[in-house]
Amino acid sequence: AAGQPTHLSLDISRSVRSQQQYASHAFQEAGHARELEERYDAQVAAEEAAEAARLAAEAAEAAKIRKDPKSASFHGGFEKRELKMVPVGGEVNFGQSATKKGLGTAPPLPASVFQPRDSVTAAEKPTGGGTMQFSGDEDDGAGAPSAEALALLADPLASPRNPHLPPLPATSARMAPFLSSDEPPQLPPPNVRMSSRVPLSVYGSERGGRVAAPTVSFPPAASNPNLMNLLLEVPYKRGVHTVSVNQRYLNHEPTFDAAFELLPARADFGVLAVGRVYRFPLKLVNVSNLSQRFSIKQNPRARLVFAPGAVAAGMALPLEVEVCEMAPSELREVLTIVTEREEISLSVSATVVDVAGGVEPALKGGVRMLAAAPRDPALLKTIAPTVNDIDGGTKRFAAPPRDPSYVKPDFFGEPPDEE
Repeated sequence: AAGQPTHLSLDISRSVRSQQQYASHAFQEAGHARELEERYDAQVAAEEAAEAARLAAEAAEAAKIRKDPKSASFHGGFEKRELKMVPVGGEVNFGQSATKKGLGTAPPLPASVFQPRDSVTAAEKPTGGGTMQFSGDEDDGAGAPSAEALALLADPLASPRNPHLPPLPATSARMAPFLSSDEPPQLPPPNVRMSSRVPLSVYGSERGGRVAAPTVSFPPAASNPNLMNLLLEVPYKRGVHTVSVNQRYLNHEPTFDAAFELLPARADFGVLAVGRVYRFPLKLVNVSNLSQRFSIKQNPRARLVFAPGAVAAGMALPLEVEVCEMAPSELREVLTIVTEREEISLSVSATVVDVAGGVEPALKGGVRMLAAAPRDPALLKTIAPTVNDIDGGTKRFAAPPRDPSYVKPDFFGEPPDEE
């Protein structure tokens, strides 16, 4: 074979086959190695996840609030406080409480208590007026109440204690006033019946005084439907079509639903002094299920102070009526609040008197004096009044007076002659 001639084609084919076999073997080995590496990575990840879960479970178990092994619930505490059935003629155990120890053991009742009452065998004696009187051992023939009954009717609290009940020993200072046989129990004074502590505000700060309870018993002010707006605007306004709203409309006949309610129904200032600024608080509540807008027709003698804008459903907007009269008079005015569905009329009344050198009139409930002098009219041009005002406000400076000879030029007129 060594002497045979070598052909180039045989060598090339043999070399190609050997290289193909090597490449196929290497590819298979590489795939097997990748598979082993993926299995190893998955195993390591699973072990790490299991360890993390174990640590999290241990941390959660350690963070749990555990009960003290010496607590009463581990030693029959709940069973001691369980309500016990009281047998007829038996005693109340009170779950081994302090009341049981204070009352003591109930004495045995006499045997006559458990004996059934006999049927009516006494002779009936008719008396005047159509009434019946029974004669027996308890009447003694006289029919008059006993001395104990008369004492009980005269003063029930001072009557003697039932002899069949056990005595109540004064075991504590709280029970002593109620166990005294000389004086009947009395309520504490009104100023100590409730706590006088003022709770903190929602921000955790101290309050300046007691919190006044809101008044919800005022009838709302009278109103008339806004027919023009109800016919032109309300039917085409996008509303709320939830299940609760639709169900409410299906349960009753179509009626007029108001948009706002004004509380209280009228603003009665009472007696006021001349030259003072007074305010009366009001509340405008949106009672519909939509956001509503409103406008106010102001009056020169009584002005409504408010924050303009829409009012969300269920929200209340604070208002104040401001009055300042410069001469003694009787104030009788009507303010109108125009909403999308109605027109609310608010009557304002006040009696203004001159108290120069005299005593200031007492203010009615809710009325407050904002300022002791009238407000500068020029102040309203720069600062709008609000319901949170604490005084009439002042101007830091006044505008300089204008030159009376100054004439504003007409830019669209003919130019002046140079001659």
